[in-house]
Amino acid sequence: MKLRVLENRTLVWMKISATSSFAMLLVAALGFAILSSVTASAQIDTGAIAGLLRDSQGAVIPGATVTVRNVATGIVSETKTNGGGNYQVLSLIPGNYSVEATMTGFGPAKNPLVEIHVGSRVQVDFTLTVGATEEHVEVSDTGVALQTQSAEVGLVVGAQQINDLPLNARRYADLALLSPGIFKNPSVANAAPDRFSSNGNSETQNYFALDGVDNNSGSTNLQEGSVQNVQPPPDAIQEFRLQTRTYSTEFGTSAGAVVNASVKSGTNQFHGDAFEYARNSVLDSNTYYNRQKNIPKGIFSQNQFGGTVGGPIFRDHTFFFGDYQGLRSSKDVTVSSVVPSHRMKGGDFTDVSPLTALATGQSGCITGNIISPGCIDPVGSKLGALYPDPNDGSTGWTGAPNYNYVYNSPTQNNSGDVRIDDQVRKNDTIFGRYSILHQHRQDPPWTSNFVAGNGGFATDYVIHNQGLALGWTHIFSSTAVNQARYGFLRDNAHSNPIGVALGTSKAGDYGLTGIPASPFTAGLPPLYISGFVTLGTDRFRPQFQVSQVFQFIDNFTKLQGHHSLMFGYQYHRNTDTFLDLQAPQGYMQSTGIYSNKSGFGFADFLLGDIASTIYNTPLDVHQFLPGHSFFGQDTWRIVRNLTVNYGIRYELYAPMLNRTNSVANFSPAGGGTLVAAAGNATGWS
Repeated sequence: MKLRVLENRTLVWMKISATSSFAMLLVAALGFAILSSVTASAQIDTGAIAGLLRDSQGAVIPGATVTVRNVATGIVSETKTNGGGNYQVLSLIPGNYSVEATMTGFGPAKNPLVEIHVGSRVQVDFTLTVGATEEHVEVSDTGVALQTQSAEVGLVVGAQQINDLPLNARRYADLALLSPGIFKNPSVANAAPDRFSSNGNSETQNYFALDGVDNNSGSTNLQEGSVQNVQPPPDAIQEFRLQTRTYSTEFGTSAGAVVNASVKSGTNQFHGDAFEYARNSVLDSNTYYNRQKNIPKGIFSQNQFGGTVGGPIFRDHTFFFGDYQGLRSSKDVTVSSVVPSHRMKGGDFTDVSPLTALATGQSGCITGNIISPGCIDPVGSKLGALYPDPNDGSTGWTGAPNYNYVYNSPTQNNSGDVRIDDQVRKNDTIFGRYSILHQHRQDPPWTSNFVAGNGGFATDYVIHNQGLALGWTHIFSSTAVNQARYGFLRDNAHSNPIGVALGTSKAGDYGLTGIPASPFTAGLPPLYISGFVTLGTDRFRPQFQVSQVFQFIDNFTKLQGHHSLMFGYQYHRNTDTFLDLQAPQGYMQSTGIYSNKSGFGFADFLLGDIASTIYNTPLDVHQFLPGHSFFGQDTWRIVRNLTVNYGIRYELYAPMLNRTNSVANFSPAGGGTLVAAAGNATGWS
């Protein structure tokens, strides 16, 4: 619970997390108070204008008409002041508005330009003077910079800043770094550039909203390269608001920042743009490492292009906006690895420390650091031959990288958004937005033998994301408004070994047996040989994940005297189906424990000595997490220069469940369910 006083204006913010029976009583009490007041100022991705009307003597003016007009679309919202002279107009999409107040017996007053941002609540007061209606008073002041209606702490980044400031890869969320308290960890910047910490909170505790609904990637490993599900280009973002502290109770599920973005809406004028950003290697120099190894300068080419268009379908009534962005990139990547020398593959280890055969039955197999040909295991020899010879010109083996491979790594992304806004009738406004993002990229292999020897993290990523937002705002009266939102997102990500068809194993071709067949076998199983690059596919491949979020939010607001009351409910359901484990097709290690104590495993490998094996049963995980949230808040304007914000939120989430409504897939009855097997062995079978 916090109490703040700032320049005698916006003063109080109280935020309570309800996690006990006492908290539930508080929720019930607040709900009763709200309902008994004829209940609710939730803004989600929109803004509001509120104010007070007085005459020249300071008396309030009830029953006056306040007209708010969107300058770009011409859509008009009209309300009347209540008995206390207060008014509020909600659900205003970000943009510029004119506000006019009229009352019989008084001259009208007008503020021609009021700027509304995502989540803002702008105070616009008027003083009407007695006089003829043709006598106009125009207020040119656009309002104070200080937010006087809310104690929220954060930053608003508008369309001009988004388009004018330089953005690497055109990620609008990078502009969150303009706000105090935001820190990006360089170690995770490449995995997810829009991942950051807010005021010391975990990087995974931020909440990204787009058009008022959840836009968080449900990924468990961020192979999408973003913590957001869909990522509209900067040209499509009207603005976004970063809230880092004391934000409204309508935002929950996270302890970090709230990044609340809004896709542009169409206007009465047709607007559009087209863009292309090109980068290439024509004027680039070669890398220091390539020059040292006499590797030619690689090719780099990147084109990011697209456009936007928006306008009226029916003037002053229905509007559309759409955008498209494409990315085509091709980059040569030099991958350096450690491979055995040609002599090593024949059993000659005179370049390394002395070897001693310790495995049972292998005494006398090593003489003068050379393995006797009769002791070399035929499976180990056949697999060892998959290693290419060093190509860096070295004459002896030192354990340093000695094999270089240049691979052209492609990236191809396509994204788009379509939004429709419609004022169905005077008291009903709806909108819908559909977004799509398709990504295809690769992590490079370390050699050209994709089928069996690619190893490392060589991966082909195919990611298909979708997002849907629907909204309906209904005005019951000049003091009561209801906002409903529905959101759906889907993140479908697959990461497979490069050049290998799933369900086809190459293990038998090289004499490996005992590996169960499954739809997830691919090429050669991973073979880890300490001191050398891994043979076979990566032990965490293949991998897939399909995560979905279903969300419904309803907010009811009511202006009662000097109170702007809000009461709301949210249903939030996350589902996740994934395969994400190591060794779904087996995994073997030679670590040098039999022939060498220094972590040099290739001699063991040729002798057929395996330190450990792992096999995990490739089970699909199907889980879901349903949650309910109840919240209420009051913005109480006690006097002209004193505003109090207080509210409460209660969240009830079930434990993570699987598709049979169980909390686990292991049962002690009957000895349990086998999910993994591991052990040590010598020999290849």
